[in-house]
Amino acid sequence: MKTLIIAIIVSVASASAAQAISCKAWPRSVVTKNLQIKHKEQPIGVGISKTPGGKTMAVELFASKDGTFSVLLTFPDQNACVIAAGESWTPVKFDENWYN
Repeated sequence: MKTLIIAIIVSVASASAAQAISCKAWPRSVVTKNLQIKHKEQPIGVGISKTPGGKTMAVELFASKDGTFSVLLTFPDQNACVIAAGESWTPVKFDENWYN
């Protein structure tokens, strides 16, 4: 399951790389505290991605028990921005044979 979540996160980040560079960034600690207090979200997955320009970023998935979720990009300077958010997040069991 962890691998599946990371694959999804990296795909979102790669598809949004150009947009991600121009997103409004805040200190990561401020963003994550807001996600925790306002939405009761916590980190459930993380991966490392590179933009087409070669910039490295961490791509994190936060989710709550209520089903809200946020995809967060964190840059090397520890600034972060939310590139996607939604409702009805449902964890799925990782199936080793799904792609065979």
